[in-house]
Amino acid sequence: MLTPSDVYTQFLLITQPADDKETQIIVSLCKNGLDWVMKHVKREISRDDIRISQAAAGIAYYDYAMSKLTDSGDPRYFKAGDVTVQKKIQEDILVAEKIKRSRLDAIADILEDTSFGAWNV
Repeated sequence: MLTPSDVYTQFLLITQPADDKETQIIVSLCKNGLDWVMKHVKREISRDDIRISQAAAGIAYYDYAMSKLTDSGDPRYFKAGDVTVQKKIQEDILVAEKIKRSRLDAIADILEDTSFGAWNV
């Protein structure tokens, strides 16, 4: 059966954590993503299907991106002399949404409920 560690491995294919604190948060998000997917997978499907960990990583990445949006300790811009660098948070969220959606679409055939309500994660 897949573990949060398997999901974390898939998550690392998307992005890398900045530090140990962020790693702990991401592992927790990976567990939550895995729990959600396992709850919705059909009973007859192997719990070792790699698509499950990929979908859970997509969910974790989306949740991670959303948490970065609300993290007040993460500056949205900084200025150094005449140069201003600004993060494009909305673009990051759109990318995360696309990743999550594509990963969930890839497992739609093994989910118990593929109706719109099932995608609300």
